Amino acid sequence: MKKTLIQERPREKSVYDAARVQGLSHIQADILCRRNVLLDENGKTFFDPKLREIPAPHWLKNCELAMERILTAIEKGENIGLVTDYDVDGLTAHAVAKKAFTECFRFSKHLLHSFVGNRLQDGYGLTDQLCARILAHDPPVSLVITADCGVSDEKRLSVLKQAGIDVIVTDHHLVPEDEFPYSAFALVNPQQRDCSYPDKAISGCMVCWLVLSAVRSKLLERGRISPETPTLISLLDYVALATIADSVSLLSLTNRAVVKYGLRQINLFSRDCWRVMQFGSRPVSHLTEEDLAYQVSPRINGAGRMGDPQLALDFLLADCYKSADEIFKKLTEINQLRKKHEVDSMTIAHGLVGSTGSHKGIVVYHPDFHPGIAGIIASRLAESYGVPVVVFSTTALQGILTGSCRTGGASTVHIRNMLAETAEMEKYAHQQNIISFGGHKSAAGIKIHQKGLDQFRKFFLVVIAKNAGEGEDFKIIETDGSLASTEISLATVDEIGSLAPFGQHFEHPAFSNKFIVESAKFVGIDEDHLQLTLRMNTSQYRGIWFRARTKNKDVAEATVAGSKINCAYQLSSNEFRGKKSLQLCISEVEDANN
Repeated sequence: MKKTLIQERPREKSVYDAARVQGLSHIQADILCRRNVLLDENGKTFFDPKLREIPAPHWLKNCELAMERILTAIEKGENIGLVTDYDVDGLTAHAVAKKAFTECFRFSKHLLHSFVGNRLQDGYGLTDQLCARILAHDPPVSLVITADCGVSDEKRLSVLKQAGIDVIVTDHHLVPEDEFPYSAFALVNPQQRDCSYPDKAISGCMVCWLVLSAVRSKLLERGRISPETPTLISLLDYVALATIADSVSLLSLTNRAVVKYGLRQINLFSRDCWRVMQFGSRPVSHLTEEDLAYQVSPRINGAGRMGDPQLALDFLLADCYKSADEIFKKLTEINQLRKKHEVDSMTIAHGLVGSTGSHKGIVVYHPDFHPGIAGIIASRLAESYGVPVVVFSTTALQGILTGSCRTGGASTVHIRNMLAETAEMEKYAHQQNIISFGGHKSAAGIKIHQKGLDQFRKFFLVVIAKNAGEGEDFKIIETDGSLASTEISLATVDEIGSLAPFGQHFEHPAFSNKFIVESAKFVGIDEDHLQLTLRMNTSQYRGIWFRARTKNKDVAEATVAGSKINCAYQLSSNEFRGKKSLQLCISEVEDANN
C-alpha cells in the first residue's frame, strides 16, 4: 500500500490578485488561485451562473435529426420505448423523459414504455436481454430513445434496426471508434467527432434534457402545445442530481448553472421525493450538493446495485408523500445491505491485493464479490492504494466476468484508453479474452471470458506500467494549504460555502494542519470511523475520520491520545436543535515517518 503524502496545491498569484481586486476574501481568493480559476470582470458568472449560460441544443450534432423523429412519433401517436442505465444519471434521465413527454408535450403515458436494465440480470447498456424485451413487447414500439447508454451497443442497435425500430441514442460516454453505433437513427453525444457543442462535460441526463427541450420548442412553434405548457426548466432538479452524482466537471458553467438552479428547485420541496428529506426521520431544512451526493445518490444507486432499479425510479416519480416515504425507507434498507456487502468484500479485496499494492495497478476477482458493488470496491481500493484498479465479479452468464475499473488519486491514467490498449495487445497476441468495454477517463466497465482472467491481468498491468510513469511510491493528497487557528471556524465555513457548488475538478476545499490528538475513539457499527478531539495551540476541535480503518488501518490505529498528526480535512458545520457546531471531516492522515 502506498504511503500517504499530503501536499499543497500550487498557487497562481495572478489569479489570487485578480480575485482580491474583485472583493473576495483571502481564503476565497486562495482557493481559486490553487484551482487556477480566473474570474470574469465581475466574477458573477462563475459564482452565480444563469441558465442563459447553457449552450443551446442545436449545437449538438444530430439534435435536429433526433428532434424531428421524436416529433413524428408524437404526431402519429407511436409507441415509444425509453431505455436508460440503472444508476442516478440514467434513472434521472428516465424521470426527465417521462415527465417531459407527459407534462411538457401532453403525450399519452400509455404510449410510453420503460426499459431499465437490471444490473444483475441484464448487465450494463442496451444488452441482448434488454433488446429481447424490447422486441417482445406488446404493443410493439417503433421508436426507442436511450439516455446515458447505447453508444457502445452497435450489435443490439443493428438488431433493432433490422426489426424496423428506430433508435435515438443520447449519451455522454466516449464513442468507440472500432464499434461506432452506425445503426442508430441518430446519435446525440457531445463526445462524438465533429460535434460543436461547446461543453463536453455534461451528464447523460443533461444530453437527454437538451434534446427534449428542443422538441418542446418545436412543438410550441408548430402550435401543438400552448405557451402555458410547462417547460423543461421545471425538470432541472433531476438534472442537478445527475450532474452531482455522475461527477461531471463543476468547472463547467453549464453544470454550475444546472446545479445552482436545480438545488433551488429541490429546496422548494415541491416534489414528494424531496419532501421526504424535509419531513422524514432525519429532516433537513436545506439540501446541499453534499446531501445529494452522500444521502440521496447512494440510496438511488443502491437499488440498481443490489436488485431492481425500478424502485428508485418510482421514488423519483412518486406522486404522493406517503408513497415516496415508504419507498425511501425501502431504499434506505437496501443501502444498508449494500454497506454490509461492501465491508465484507473490502476485507476479502485487501487480502487478495496482498503484495501487489506496490505495483502500478491492481486486478482482483472473487466469486463472492457482488456485481452491484464491484465499482465501490474498485473505488475504495484505488483510494487506498493510489493506483488504477479493476475488480471483477461473476455474471448471470456462465464463464463471463464483469469488471469495474477506477483510477487512483490524482492519476493521469485514462482508464478507458488503457482498456483499449489492453485489447489491442490481446489482438496482437492472438487472444480474445475481452468481450466489451467502455467508459470515461476515471471510470470504466469491461466484460471478459473468465478463463482469460490471468492473461488480462498480465496485459493490463503491462499497459498501466507503461503509461503510469515513474514516481515515488506515495499516494499524493492535495490540499489548499494550512489555516491559522483563528481561521478554523464557522465563519470560514460560510466563506467557503459562497463558492459552491463543489464537485469534480472544483473539489470542496481541503486543508492540512498539524494537530495534537487529545482523544481518539473508533465509532460506528463496524468501528470503522475514528472520532477525534484535536488541539492546535490553545484551540480544541472535534474531528471525524470516516472509514479510517478501511482507508489506512495501520495509521488509523496508531492515531491515539498524545500523538501528533498531519491531516487533510474539510471544514463542516453540524446543526442540532438549531445550534451549529464546527467539525473537521478528515480525509487522510499522513504517515508519521513521511
